[in-house]
Amino acid sequence: MYSLKHFLLFLMLLLIAGGCATTTTSNVLSVDVASGIAGNRSVEENNHQLASSLEFGDIGVRKLSADMFEVQVMIKNQRKKDVSFEYRFIWYDAKGFELTSAPAWTPAKLSGKEARGFRTITPVSGAVKFKLMVRKPNPVNQ
Repeated sequence: MYSLKHFLLFLMLLLIAGGCATTTTSNVLSVDVASGIAGNRSVEENNHQLASSLEFGDIGVRKLSADMFEVQVMIKNQRKKDVSFEYRFIWYDAKGFELTSAPAWTPAKLSGKEARGFRTITPVSGAVKFKLMVRKPNPVNQ
């Protein structure tokens, strides 16, 4: 039979293992650019701390050809101190299919109250929507 001592040891190990596991949550800005303007914008907040630090701002869209775009999203640091984060853009076609495999996360840092534009160009023709994902730095997982 298991004693209380064994049970407490098991519980401690379970708590330690749970504390070591990391879950990466990101905040996501989704934008439909098919019309050439940044319409149908939505924000998904999965990390409250990050959402209170960083704000998605204005979105600029430039049409490069019939079905190629360059976009710029302003991200503003809401805090007085520096905020480090990682970001990536993912592009989708009209049916919602991802056009390329998800790119690696790119590290970034904004000084206190700084706002800066983050740019991307459609990787292939046929892109009509993108998602800009931001997360806290997580160098172990790509």
